[in-house]
Amino acid sequence: MSRLPFPQGHKYTRFADETLTLDMAYRESQGGAIQDLYRYQNELKAEFAFHLSEAGDFYSNEDNLSGWKTPEAWTYRSPIASEFAFACAQIRNFPREDMSTFCTARARYGEFISIFSAPLTTSTMTLQNMEQILREIDANMEKYLK
Repeated sequence: MSRLPFPQGHKYTRFADETLTLDMAYRESQGGAIQDLYRYQNELKAEFAFHLSEAGDFYSNEDNLSGWKTPEAWTYRSPIASEFAFACAQIRNFPREDMSTFCTARARYGEFISIFSAPLTTSTMTLQNMEQILREIDANMEKYLK
């Protein structure tokens, strides 16, 4: 069935055949990062889902104060993903009512979609840290897609 080691029983999120979610909490309680990995029946269904879910991943509402933009300093683009998008926005945090920069990377690798999101912090998650993580995700996906 799947070439990736998905746990049994994870399915049907975003109409994917299988899903896997990894939550990573920051030590200083400034939120945390999350990666969602979706596997679809075939590349065509994954491509359709990738474009259909873009509005949800790069959402716009009253808590999104800046709109989603790719930072000028951002240069990384996945060399192995079929499709890739990266953007950040200023998001209002509840219940504290302060703001933080939140970034999301979306990549489609054939029938797989990976979505990695994290708030940027000065001590834990920077754009450079995010690039390192995305390179590691690419390396893992390349290993499993062979």
